[in-house]
Amino acid sequence: MKSEMRGNTRLTYEQSLDKIQQLRDAIDEATENRDYNRAKHLQYYLHKHEMTHAKLFIQNKENIIQKQIAALESEKLEKEAKIVQYVINTLNEVYSMYDKNYSDLERRHFINIENLRSQFSQPRFTNVRFSTNVKYLQNAEKYYASKQDFLTAGQIKKQLEYLTKKETEEFEISIRGTIEAKIRDAENHYQMQQATFSQRLINERNNLKKEVKKKILGLDNHYKKLIHNITRKNEKEIDTTSSFEKQIMENIDYEFNQYAIKLENQYSNLLDRNYYANQMIEKSYHENYQPKAKKMSKKPKEPKEPPSEKSVSRRITFRCATSNAKQSNRNPRVDFALKRQNKGINIAEHLNNS
Repeated sequence: MKSEMRGNTRLTYEQSLDKIQQLRDAIDEATENRDYNRAKHLQYYLHKHEMTHAKLFIQNKENIIQKQIAALESEKLEKEAKIVQYVINTLNEVYSMYDKNYSDLERRHFINIENLRSQFSQPRFTNVRFSTNVKYLQNAEKYYASKQDFLTAGQIKKQLEYLTKKETEEFEISIRGTIEAKIRDAENHYQMQQATFSQRLINERNNLKKEVKKKILGLDNHYKKLIHNITRKNEKEIDTTSSFEKQIMENIDYEFNQYAIKLENQYSNLLDRNYYANQMIEKSYHENYQPKAKKMSKKPKEPKEPPSEKSVSRRITFRCATSNAKQSNRNPRVDFALKRQNKGINIAEHLNNS
């Protein structure tokens, strides 16, 4: 029996229970046989083993608690994985919806700019219609040149050059101001729509983070109560915090930021923005837009005297800066005005600063 008792500290909790039962049965048997001396010794060993068993009981209880807590932690990880999946599903829904919304936004802006291009490519925005004074002087110059009164024709030519230059500059200033005002309005409207879109995206991000935080808080409180029921510790002493909340919040911020960058990269060339940096814009504005001078014919026909204002209705068309501009029928002033405007807001930067 002594040898058996020496090894009882190595017993498992279940084996220790069996040993206690064996000792009690042996005591009962010795008592029935009236072997009180043996019963006394067995009672001593039982008492000693019960002290050892008490230690095993505490250890066993701790092991059981740890196993239960480990099972709860595993269960909690599964529920956290469901939260991650919820975030992924929500992000995909946001991407799907906002891809279309932003595509529509850019498409509307593109159409608006192209409509302005078309509008400002009309002759009244590209060609100078000179005043009746210019037309009168043109006829007068032809008349005196045909009469070989070259002195008078030369004087009229100087007046004509001065007046056409003056009216050309006035036309240029007026048209440029009109175009730039329209482009500025279009760009401001575009930026306002971008800002609204960006704010909606920020709201989506914040709402998602709020909902996720609510789920995580509910999860933590639920498992605090379960652990309290197992350990009987005060709930304030139970720490269920982990890096999960911090990581998932950082990931949400990162995903929304990357999405904003993707949108900007995806639509960065939609309005042909590289076009504004070509040679047309780099050259001097006035060098690019010189009016064509109408050549005098070698044998001018003699107009009727006095010169009729209706006899000449000439428009001087500005040359485009490059052959590409001629082929595309663009009004370069539109691109010049676009180059002076900001090309929208930085959605990703707006998102980060919110």
